[in-house]
Amino acid sequence: MFEKRFFLIVCFLLLVFLGSKLFGQTTLPVSNSSLEEIFRRKQLMSDTGKGDLSNFSFMVRPIELEKFTGSNRKLFINLLPVEHLEQFNPKVPLRYADGSMYPTRGWQGLYAIGAETRYQNFMLRLRPEYVWAFNQSFPTFPSDHYNIIWNYYYTWLNKIDQPERFNQEPIRKLFLGQSRLQYEYKNMAVGISTENLWWGPGRFNSLIMSNNAPGFLHYTFNSTKPIRTPVGSFEWQLVWGGKLKNSGILPDETNRTFNGRFVYRPKDSVHQRIFTGGIISWQPKWLKGLFIGTDLASIQYKKSGIPSATMGSVFARYILPEENAEMYIQYGRSDKMATAWNLLEDTIPRGYLAGARKLFRISSRTKKNPSFLQLGIEVTQLQVPNLSLILQAKSWYTDNSVRHGFTHNGQVLGAAIGPGSNSQRLEFSWVKGTTKVGIEVERLVHNADFYYNYNMNSGSKDFNRQWVDLSSSFVWSFSFKQWLFFGQVSFIRSINYNWKSLIPQPVTPENYFSDGWDLMNVHRRIGFVYDWSKVLERVKKNKRNNLK
Repeated sequence: MFEKRFFLIVCFLLLVFLGSKLFGQTTLPVSNSSLEEIFRRKQLMSDTGKGDLSNFSFMVRPIELEKFTGSNRKLFINLLPVEHLEQFNPKVPLRYADGSMYPTRGWQGLYAIGAETRYQNFMLRLRPEYVWAFNQSFPTFPSDHYNIIWNYYYTWLNKIDQPERFNQEPIRKLFLGQSRLQYEYKNMAVGISTENLWWGPGRFNSLIMSNNAPGFLHYTFNSTKPIRTPVGSFEWQLVWGGKLKNSGILPDETNRTFNGRFVYRPKDSVHQRIFTGGIISWQPKWLKGLFIGTDLASIQYKKSGIPSATMGSVFARYILPEENAEMYIQYGRSDKMATAWNLLEDTIPRGYLAGARKLFRISSRTKKNPSFLQLGIEVTQLQVPNLSLILQAKSWYTDNSVRHGFTHNGQVLGAAIGPGSNSQRLEFSWVKGTTKVGIEVERLVHNADFYYNYNMNSGSKDFNRQWVDLSSSFVWSFSFKQWLFFGQVSFIRSINYNWKSLIPQPVTPENYFSDGWDLMNVHRRIGFVYDWSKVLERVKKNKRNNLK
């Protein structure tokens, strides 16, 4: 009901104030479109337009786009870009950082529209998101797995709220989306928001905070542009009072037993989970192009007396505009703050992310809109590093006390690949301005922590059923006037889907490595963003002409 009222308010603003003083978008939200990628790429090309992108780390997002353009107007109302995205998974869901959307099978769509109004130092931005999904059935964790496998699988299900399927009915959901109410003072702001947040340097994953889950209601105190000091510039965000929602969906086979006991342990459904966290990024004055920082996240059940769950990371990003290149790394641990002494312990549940990108100019340097060949790589490792941690099942985003884990609405807050998983991603593309045509390949290992924990603890030595996805994707984006179009087609081969092998019985050395349960999924995604700014500029021009 609350979300519907906000949606009606947005429509009211659009209708009532359409004839008022209007300007284009002022914020670069964390979204599914290619907008963030385009601006980050412009930073590497030294293509800053009217503003200066060089001091922005792109590690504390969303970003105030108004600061990029140098605009300092007191705006009455902005019409925010209209965004539409559709995707289709013919066989099984695909989990990736897609905000308010769900990992479902079949067609799914997202619509976003909004407006922003300002009065003196106050700003109200309303940008709700409407999501629909067919939510068709698909094969989940096989019921014919042995009870011992289900027992170890529930070691994870009992410590995280991450359902495979979001009920059985079609989904229709209205979110507040990228909405915010804030008070601004100089280059700082304090307010309340439901925006998606992205902390860290990664392009495809982030260890602590990404847009893999919908945005959640929270209070925020943050910088709106880099704050200059004698030792360099700083960006930060502090978040508190974040209200995380549970999915309310039980795992499959909750009545299954092993050794005379139920494998399922009910979670706390009474106490609200509260999120507290923060990030700070520093650009040293003496090392231009280098950004270093740290972030921290803590979740606890409100007024329950149960210990909180904590995780954190340190990270760095180094940009070389003269070479059209960037390098970045993020290193963290899933159970404590990322302090120096915590990161140097011998046995820690650590994870890391590292990546690089280089743009090779293929047109004349004197050309105003040059074209480039882009080569990029990103590696994400969330599998725990040693046998002791494997046996303890201390995976990322899970917790023994806060047993809904680091999730919101049934999806992980951090890296979309999920607990115990690893990803290696390579990109090769041609880019020119907002146009991009390319190929991406990825190898994704699903929850290797569970796979090795089951094998080591049970003594089964079933090392022939690791679940691996191999994908090849064709990606593209281009703009036409005020339109930005983007899309993707991915061919994904799942090997040993849900860790299921198809070994004939009895098992012999000859058939031990026979084919597993392999699936081929062709994921399709297409969307557009409609930017009002050029249209509104024409409206303003016509008004001025009419007044003459």
